Amino acid sequence: MSYLCRFYKQHAVALSFILVAAIYIYLLYLNQLFPIILDDCVYSFICGSPYGSWNLISPIAPDIPRIDGWSDIALSQFRHYFQWGGRIVAHTTIQFLLWQGKWLFDIISPLFMVLLIWCIYWLGRGGECSWHFREPYRLVWIFFAIWAFIPDYSRDCLWLTGTVNYLWQGTLQLLFWLPFVRYVYRGSSSLPAGRLMSGNMLIFGLIAGWTNENTVCFFLLWLGYYGWCLYRAGRLPVWYAMGSLGMLAGYMLLILAPGNRARHAIALASGEISGWMMLRAEFYMLLLVFLFQLLLWHYIWRVWLEKQYFGVLHGAGWRLREARDCCLLSLGMNIIMLASPEYPRRAAFLSTIMLIVAASCLIELVNVSGRNVMEQATHRFLLAVGACYMVVSMLATVYGCELGAEWRAYDDSLIQQAAADGATDVVIPNHNAANPMALFLLSGFHVVYYDFDESPSFWYNHDYMLLRGYPEIGLRRDK
Repeated sequence: MSYLCRFYKQHAVALSFILVAAIYIYLLYLNQLFPIILDDCVYSFICGSPYGSWNLISPIAPDIPRIDGWSDIALSQFRHYFQWGGRIVAHTTIQFLLWQGKWLFDIISPLFMVLLIWCIYWLGRGGECSWHFREPYRLVWIFFAIWAFIPDYSRDCLWLTGTVNYLWQGTLQLLFWLPFVRYVYRGSSSLPAGRLMSGNMLIFGLIAGWTNENTVCFFLLWLGYYGWCLYRAGRLPVWYAMGSLGMLAGYMLLILAPGNRARHAIALASGEISGWMMLRAEFYMLLLVFLFQLLLWHYIWRVWLEKQYFGVLHGAGWRLREARDCCLLSLGMNIIMLASPEYPRRAAFLSTIMLIVAASCLIELVNVSGRNVMEQATHRFLLAVGACYMVVSMLATVYGCELGAEWRAYDDSLIQQAAADGATDVVIPNHNAANPMALFLLSGFHVVYYDFDESPSFWYNHDYMLLRGYPEIGLRRDK
């Protein structure tokens, strides 16, 4: 055992990068298995309508061309901004990836997960960035927390459109937030002073602010509060102010997009956002999100109750303050979704990440202080349970994604055969009926097959056939 401990300490940095490489390879394989689904089909074509009204979940007209260049993306995003929504940064990226081919997304997306793991690790140390990872187990724990507690992992981290909107955009927000965290909580900054850095922070802030409606507003509140405190203390740097202004400008461009009002009008006309039933459904979704986050809240609360025993050593003050602020940010990001026309589980991605950051801060505090907040036997039991969960759920997810890829390949073969036979209709099996509930549970809710509808006029069926090049064939799912 002593030899293993010495080996672990001597090769901790190398082990960290080996673990990260293993995570990358695993996620690369999952991404390659996950098919093009739902909104991916829509964003493969030029969005919007030249007539001023457009609905993303309406069938695409057969004469709408596919994205085939930067001019198509520019036209598509111009229309999208005025007719559907303001997430230009995310949807420009999505259309570029769909234009180039999903292989590019498959390669890049696991890198964003690795970068997210590193960001959480650095934020847990108060924004101190270093490539000398001396605690490989912490990186494993962060990946475990992301894997286990994200409420809708497949849509946030595997589905192309959802991943760019949440994993990629959330990571950009955390990267932007890093220097602010270090300056506010640690009182130091690794950013050089000068106009160039201030200009860079302005641009970075503009991009980070132009991402997600339910998250950026709370980062702005955090920046505003601590910016005012620093200003009163005479310690507000120019880069802090410029970065904050950039994020505010990006958020205004996001929120004030004319497409948001157009989409809201469509939702009102269809009855999607009216009545007590909708509010009740969103409240139930909020409770479900809190259920996924429950163990994180429990650990944070347990450590917080013992905060008086940490004293003022080992940076206890700023660590506790950062953990508290992350919890408040997470809570706000969850609750504000009650005011949204819809509350999909995937929208809780960054709120869960903020809780993981808070827990990481407290784990760091517990480790450097040497105080145990958990019995050794309990710790070993939870470690064994967590390890078993990871092994079983990761293997089940691989099997489930392989099964889904086989089903999609079989569906495509039926479509090609129908086209060869000159058929005008093709019926595919109901794969959801064959998807075992045990696999869904064993995978940790990660294996979900996004099946087609029974009606050939359903927008997903129609758009998928248009994407495949067979708009004249009606696709429907067997009952």
